[in-house]
Amino acid sequence: RSLPYTQFQICNPECKQQRLYTGPLDFCAADGECYLPAWMMRQLKLKEGGTLSVATAQFPSGVFARFQPHSSDFLDVSNHYYLLLKTLDHFACL
Repeated sequence: RSLPYTQFQICNPECKQQRLYTGPLDFCAADGECYLPAWMMRQLKLKEGGTLSVATAQFPSGVFARFQPHSSDFLDVSNHYYLLLKTLDHFACL
């Protein structure tokens, strides 16, 4: 339950080209079980109760990221730095 890993590769054994890289929200599932959100199951083409493959994954640390606003509304924001920090809180890899 207290694994030193924070990144995993999840794939559907029947459709190996479909894979996702993710981190755990928590480790509350019983041994041999894995709970996935519905969007992940759709992405991996899995059905409820289906079999999937989980492996640990390691990624090199990033050195550069480029961001582009979705609209010109970004220009009306008074504190761009604060908005960027609050938005990046939702992403595990940044």
